[in-house]
Amino acid sequence: MSKRFKDSEIPLLNIIPTCSYIDFDESGNIEYDMRWNIDLLSDYLIEALPSEAKLKTAKAMQSQFVKKKFARTIVGTFTAIAGLIGAEPIPFADFPILTGIQGLMIVVIGFIADKEINTKTASEFIAALGINVGIGLLVREGVRAAVRFIPGAGLAVSGAVAGAVTYGIGQAAIAYFLENKNIDQAKEAYKNANKEYKNEDIDS
Repeated sequence: MSKRFKDSEIPLLNIIPTCSYIDFDESGNIEYDMRWNIDLLSDYLIEALPSEAKLKTAKAMQSQFVKKKFARTIVGTFTAIAGLIGAEPIPFADFPILTGIQGLMIVVIGFIADKEINTKTASEFIAALGINVGIGLLVREGVRAAVRFIPGAGLAVSGAVAGAVTYGIGQAAIAYFLENKNIDQAKEAYKNANKEYKNEDIDS
């Protein structure tokens, strides 16, 4: 087909060979599965679509691989935004914005997972992880105060703390809503991701 299109001078964006054949037994269990490259095709479609269509398409996809990959992209975006806001030099000014961003991130991940999540559910999820936003705020302000004698350092470290918390919450949401893990496993995902983010930030 590639050769025929080329010979006919018909342009193609990409060529991804796939097979979607699957057969079920009388009980509905998979009996014969020849699916091949479906995740690759789905991933390409998500990447090729305009931004406004990506979210709904990711939700509609049945591929967990694609859903999780897109959800990780969302977490990365929100983490970067939280890091910038966390570096806000005005004490306590970042608090309502950060919590709003983290809640919205959870809602978006829930949407991708095809689960009905609202801001209340998002707040309950953050509380279930054992994250005290008030303590988090005091930690960020404490960091700012501790390094106030180094120009710019307090803001950078504070931004890193906000980014680490947001990244951890995002990975916990992926574990809970997309991977269907329990809340204890989501807590573990939060701790691991938070530590991973901080280590990467130190290394960089």
